[in-house]
Amino acid sequence: MMGYQQGAFLQAQMPAATNMYYGQPQQGGMQLQQPYSGQMYGATAQYAAPSGQTPYFNENQRTVNTNNAAGAMKMKDKSHDPTQPTRVLYVRNLPDVYTEMDVTHAVEPYGKVTGIFLQKEKRHGFVEFSDLNQATNVYNHFKMSPWTAHGRTIEFNWSGRQNIERKSDIENNPPNKILLVTVSNIMYPVTIEVLATVFQKYGGAQRIIIFQRQQGVQALVQLPDTRNAISAKQELDGQNIYAGCNTLKVQFSSMDQLTVRQNNEKSWDFITPPPVLPTNQPGMPQQAMGGLGLAGLAPQGMGLMGGMMGGMMGGVGVPVVLMVRGLDENRTKTDELASLFAVYGNVQRVKIMFHKRDSALVQVENMQQATAAKNSLNGIALHGKRLAVDFSKGGAIPKPIIKQGEQAEAKLTKDYSEIPNFQRHKAGKVFKCFSPSSSLHIANMPDGTTEEQVRELFSSIGLALESVKFIQERNYQAIVHLGSQEAAIEALVTLHNRDLGGRSLRVSFASFAGAK
Repeated sequence: MMGYQQGAFLQAQMPAATNMYYGQPQQGGMQLQQPYSGQMYGATAQYAAPSGQTPYFNENQRTVNTNNAAGAMKMKDKSHDPTQPTRVLYVRNLPDVYTEMDVTHAVEPYGKVTGIFLQKEKRHGFVEFSDLNQATNVYNHFKMSPWTAHGRTIEFNWSGRQNIERKSDIENNPPNKILLVTVSNIMYPVTIEVLATVFQKYGGAQRIIIFQRQQGVQALVQLPDTRNAISAKQELDGQNIYAGCNTLKVQFSSMDQLTVRQNNEKSWDFITPPPVLPTNQPGMPQQAMGGLGLAGLAPQGMGLMGGMMGGMMGGVGVPVVLMVRGLDENRTKTDELASLFAVYGNVQRVKIMFHKRDSALVQVENMQQATAAKNSLNGIALHGKRLAVDFSKGGAIPKPIIKQGEQAEAKLTKDYSEIPNFQRHKAGKVFKCFSPSSSLHIANMPDGTTEEQVRELFSSIGLALESVKFIQERNYQAIVHLGSQEAAIEALVTLHNRDLGGRSLRVSFASFAGAK
């Protein structure tokens, strides 16, 4: 009926032969930064990203370090002056339909082409000529007689590069204890905890760095020795972490060493922790420092994590706390936050800060649930305020003590660990969920509920429905569509766990298609 979508992990698709990650060369005295590479016909063109843009990992580089909280990578720097004539020209503003052959045919009357690389999605690339004179002829010709095709004026500029460097095939890398792991067909978050569990069988991961690529998510995983790395590659390559999704491609990296400067949700050093470690790091459960101590991998037919992880939700892990900022301090209640976060995880406790009522802490069962909630809820609007959701650097939320005669609802801290509607994500059962939308899935209504009753329910909280679609013959589940995402969020936080005819409603997000 519904399927979890984790679009945050996927970048725009590029051609299979392309290995250029980000950024576009620019002219005019820009400070050039980390070199990038692109492969076409076995060739690599290296160029630099504009200042301030985050580079991704280039397998050609020999070292990689994390240098910020997001685990961003910094490669060895090679500066090139794009104002100096060289035998490699930078070409931009190409038509979408143009291929390497089209460019070659257009420029060869004026200079002999010895190499070419195009990144079609960005409509630019590099052309290498046999010598500087050939490149100069082409440059001068198209400056004097601009090349126009498909309504575009194609521009040539100096690249500052001497050649399009040859690149070796990663498949030919010799065995190495550092593995390059690519995860594709992603439906559930790829986290440090998940990868550490997958590689536990092979001596345990020593260091892990996660980064995003156009194919999906990639990670560098350092194992204790080459023997374990060979076994991991042989057994894990082509396997699914979960049944039917999160597919692994395991290759030997060419890296000589892997250095982690900060432990966080994108990088972790299990053997040599950084000098200063914040307490209860949000990026990895505390048990990681002493070894995960998790059960063995599940049968292959269930996916590598299988019954052990219980799908994305529920299962192994220690509680993780999220910080929520930007709340309407006069309207937001703990029950509303619990209802919202229960869509993506088992909510254990919620605490609205006493001295800062526009901020709250939400504790969920494990890192997978916390990651899903953060990715889905960060930036949404609740009561007209835009929420900011991030991992908290503090510890777990203490269980509140309710004094005799005191109402739990009146407290700023509330425990939800024993309320069924806030514990919907069961081990061994994948609870499918959608990102916030203008459609809602309403479940556990009394049998025989009518469309009029559903509309009256929403009308009672001041909201009108555009459509109602029952999805069970007994009419106890329905998908409803409201006029906006904001209205759907207001309805969810108000109606989830509300009593209707002796039953507690369960409300979550749905797809708009399901509401039609």
